[in-house]
Amino acid sequence: MNKDPYAWCAKRYDNFLESTTNKVKLAADKMFAAIPGMDILDIGCGTGSLLKLYQETGCKVTGIDSSPSMLNICKSKLDGLGELHLGDASNLPFLDESFDLVLSVITIHEMPPAVRSSVMKEAKRVLKRNGRYIIYDYNVGKIKFPQIILKRAESIIYEILAGREHFKNYREYMAKGLQPYIRGCGFRIEEEKIVDPGEMTFFLLRKE
Repeated sequence: MNKDPYAWCAKRYDNFLESTTNKVKLAADKMFAAIPGMDILDIGCGTGSLLKLYQETGCKVTGIDSSPSMLNICKSKLDGLGELHLGDASNLPFLDESFDLVLSVITIHEMPPAVRSSVMKEAKRVLKRNGRYIIYDYNVGKIKFPQIILKRAESIIYEILAGREHFKNYREYMAKGLQPYIRGCGFRIEEEKIVDPGEMTFFLLRKE
């Protein structure tokens, strides 16, 4: 049995998402500008493309992911300079108030509800008092027709291919959205921005 569900796609992962990474970084910087010396944590860092951009900005980067295959690529991409952890983001191995910025990019939707809540509470714990938490994930609100129809259908196909449990979590996320988790985990929304055109949403969160 393969214990790494992303082993089959790790080498192909950047082919699908690399073009999105620069757009995410630019939009994130408009919400909360990264400056040299900042401590950045990427929850579900994958192959490390986003961390690489923050590293080039002069930030101190840390990533955590449950996939050894993804982290192997990430380690190579960061030239061994980032701090990487293989593990469960619902129990982060970091001290309280360690990071200026925490990121979760296209990862929250794939978690079971209980895990999603635990991960967001952990993000709050490790976030500095004046820090921010940026979540970039599917928009569950109204979508623009007809531009979005094919893109949403494509996303659904990807989620189905990711496996039964993954798709179940996606459907729950799309039914309830993030707002209940945001409130329940002690965050408030400082900014919300719908992009792509209506397929994805940025949430800029800070501690209550």
